[in-house]
Amino acid sequence: MNPNIMLRTKNTGQLNIDRVFARLFVAMGGAFWVIAIFTAGTVMKSYTNVPITLPELARGATSASIPLLLVIAVFVLGMFYERLTGVLLVVVAIIMVIYGALLHLGANEIVLWVTAFAVLVLPTLIAAGLYELAARRQEAQEAETSTAPTGSAA
Repeated sequence: MNPNIMLRTKNTGQLNIDRVFARLFVAMGGAFWVIAIFTAGTVMKSYTNVPITLPELARGATSASIPLLLVIAVFVLGMFYERLTGVLLVVVAIIMVIYGALLHLGANEIVLWVTAFAVLVLPTLIAAGLYELAARRQEAQEAETSTAPTGSAA
């Protein structure tokens, strides 16, 4: 089996539910992280009734722009090359684990590791799997349409 990494996404005329879920997963996960990072510095102020200042909003928008740009890049790449996006997301998940191991490898940091896997690594791997399934379904749909009879000759 030789999977084509650069398989270009095509509309085969049939619903590809894996593609829909892969894109939704990336969009919803991206929205979560953009909102979470944007509000990280300003959430505590809402409990003290201190107004949020413009520099705090600017700082939040600046820090939220990094995950926003990453999500947009993954989403756009996934629109054209699903299998390549899946491979890229697996590589990103591996890099996250290596980075975490280099910085936080200790027996007393199990909560950090469980949290990181739950909110970072596993969603990335799920999105990668969905993109791979979308690419496989497209190949199956293309094979099905190429072998289907085109009509009857009378």
